[in-house]
Amino acid sequence: HRFVFFHVAPFSHNSKVGACESVRAWGPMMEELGVDVVFSGHSHAYEHYRYGAGGPGHTWPSPGGMHFVVTGRSGGYEHQPDEDFDCFADSFCIKSIYTHNYVYAAISATDCISVAVRDAEGRILDFFLIED
Repeated sequence: HRFVFFHVAPFSHNSKVGACESVRAWGPMMEELGVDVVFSGHSHAYEHYRYGAGGPGHTWPSPGGMHFVVTGRSGGYEHQPDEDFDCFADSFCIKSIYTHNYVYAAISATDCISVAVRDAEGRILDFFLIED
């Protein structure tokens, strides 16, 4: 499996934090290299996106492909969603929550990646599996 880590999220609903241009620049290469999940922080939120369809001749980005996880609400002040969000990421957003959170990722004996996101009280905010 391949994981990529950034401090500043490649994109986020907080446009002051996200850098949409980096997704456009790095996305096709990461997809070609078989990246499963891109983890980032900085934005004080939990956000989950899915980008890149894979396959020959597709236009990038498109639905499917890599998971992008923003997790950065462990402390500090809260970034509210940007009402004038104009990055292409909006239509690929699976979940966006502005609360304290942590992400637990595990690889099973069968090579499946499970990702569980929990709030400060341990309640599950999001869960997804990546299977080959």
